[in-house]
Amino acid sequence: MTRPTLPPEACEILDQALAEYVGHLAWIGIAWIPKDRNHPYHHDLQRALEERRRHDVQSFTDSLPVRYRRYTFDTLRRHPGNAAAIDAAKALQPGQNLYLWGPAGNGKTHLAIATGHHLAEAGHTVAFHGIAALFAQIRASFAPDGPPRPNLHHPDILILDDLGKIKPTEFVYETFYATLETRWSQEKTTIFTANHRPLDAANQLAPDPESAAAILSRMASGTVTEIKGRDERLSR
Repeated sequence: MTRPTLPPEACEILDQALAEYVGHLAWIGIAWIPKDRNHPYHHDLQRALEERRRHDVQSFTDSLPVRYRRYTFDTLRRHPGNAAAIDAAKALQPGQNLYLWGPAGNGKTHLAIATGHHLAEAGHTVAFHGIAALFAQIRASFAPDGPPRPNLHHPDILILDDLGKIKPTEFVYETFYATLETRWSQEKTTIFTANHRPLDAANQLAPDPESAAAILSRMASGTVTEIKGRDERLSR
């Protein structure tokens, strides 16, 4: 019996559908894929998964600002002020949220991106957005020739960096709340960094206390950890 071959167009459509709706790792659970590790289909599957993992890792790295691309656990200086946060980040499981807060320049972004790299290597899709640049891009996307609007619902892991750097408008609240609600309901991980505790950050993102409470309950639904220490930027 000959092995079936799909045309490239069909493979691309199938790949996109799986990535969007069930995740590329769900191939493993499809009944018609033989469980025999010596079967040719099994080797094809493992090779395809590895290629996809490398692609996702490289895509995440390439999407980062140049300075941030070297932010990994290996390049992060561990000290008493960030030890608990590093341990929490390394223990983070897909579907859980992580909120990192503390003074400026003490490695919150470094740790968030290092966690993203770690999870990308494990086979998860990861996206990073600085909150101010993100909303600038969303607003620009409404122009006829503007950039595409970022898909904040799709990535397995979404990093939202430097909360509290934008004004609390109705548009900001509605967009932010919709993103958090969708990701929380779909059990997808969101990693936040901020200079302030979750309540203060929520107040900065929402136009009124009731709206802030709605954001807070979703934003702080996972692990909340403080990072202490000196401003690494000023000490260089």
